[in-house]
Amino acid sequence: MSLDNTWRLLQRQQILEQYSAVLFVNPPADLAVQGADTAWHIYAHSGVYTADLTPKHGQQVNAYFQHNSNCHAVVVFLPKEKALADFIFQQLANQLPIHTPCYIVGANDSGIRALLKKSIPGFAALHKQASGSHCQLIRTELLSTQPFVAADVPQCTHLNIQGQTYNVFFLPGVFGENRLDAGTALLLEHMPANIAGTVLDFGCGSGVISAWLCANRPITQLLAIDLSTLATTAASLTLASCSTAHEVRLSDGFQQVTERFDWIITNPPFHQGKQTDYRITTRFIQSLKQHLNPGGRVVMVANNFLPWPSLLQNEFKQVNTIAQNNRYTVTIAR
Repeated sequence: MSLDNTWRLLQRQQILEQYSAVLFVNPPADLAVQGADTAWHIYAHSGVYTADLTPKHGQQVNAYFQHNSNCHAVVVFLPKEKALADFIFQQLANQLPIHTPCYIVGANDSGIRALLKKSIPGFAALHKQASGSHCQLIRTELLSTQPFVAADVPQCTHLNIQGQTYNVFFLPGVFGENRLDAGTALLLEHMPANIAGTVLDFGCGSGVISAWLCANRPITQLLAIDLSTLATTAASLTLASCSTAHEVRLSDGFQQVTERFDWIITNPPFHQGKQTDYRITTRFIQSLKQHLNPGGRVVMVANNFLPWPSLLQNEFKQVNTIAQNNRYTVTIAR
């Protein structure tokens, strides 16, 4: 997400000028939080961090909200995933002071018009305050504190993969939605037999690829990374019982990664939420060689319409297709 029509709608309504301290929830990647304002980020965009890779003052990057500063109003940038929106509002209703004004802004295709017809537990009736540039601005306020237990949120799904059962955890908004997606299934079916040593799982999601690799390949060290705090929280739970040395880490691309690997395995993202965004994987492919040991290899699965194989050919001498069906292609590069 970038500073776009939703932000301009807020500016035209002069919402921010009315309050001395605003909490931004799920804000655009390039929103600069200043003064007494604070932000809760679901995604670990690079702009949230200082040069030493710690979150900037007033910004928290976490799947679970921690209300630790004063705010006189909240602005929620509505995600397109309904389950994620519900997850956000549940946490706000649990921790915000009663009568905190809440503004919800979103594009028309984010589900905000449907939201207007509904109610949010704990909050007053929703009222449209403004619209324009294919966006809507809604106002409400918190009327009653609601229960929320973080430990109850992750859903454990028992996935049968090639005759083995894996306990895979999901949080709202994590890719896969309590199932094994078809692209990952094709990748696991055709995973090279000689994978060993140090491995990076880029865009790990729920951690299902990492869990399979730890169970089926002689890996000495595994690093699983993702931009989403929801994904890394889920992957940490999925890998909790894994005996292989491993780490789950938040990272916007390779921002938080300095290591090199023998293998990089990925079912890379091409969207944030439901918004198409090729930039993460494009930057990822262009940076791959900097994170591979000599002789290192990349294994990638992607939808057939995506340009990743051609981008890999621009970076690697050998790029081969190892599996393909009518929807997905598995590629290996070295």
